[in-house]
Amino acid sequence: MNTPPPAIPAPIPLLSGQDFFETCTGFEEIAIANQFGHTPIALAERDPSMMSRAMVMVMFCRAGIDVITAKQYALGHTLRAIQAAFSDSDTPGDVIEDDPDSDAGKLGAVE
Repeated sequence: MNTPPPAIPAPIPLLSGQDFFETCTGFEEIAIANQFGHTPIALAERDPSMMSRAMVMVMFCRAGIDVITAKQYALGHTLRAIQAAFSDSDTPGDVIEDDPDSDAGKLGAVE
């Protein structure tokens, strides 16, 4: 019988995937590379959904779970559950320089 993994210990308030990644230490980046076979940047480019799982692995590690078990928990969750651990990327304050409606776009707009 397969036991479902425990709930994802996502930070409150939720962060976007990019914002969460920016909180990672170099040690966490090495753990991602060791467990997923690619550096976080390469993983994000090659397989964004697996990068999201890697970020969830980091969440479990920060909650005190060892890295091997944390990876298994992250892999055991559905993609829907993984995506729910992050805020939408279009939250207020996100920097979208090419979008004139974003905060950065408004600052860079020439009128």
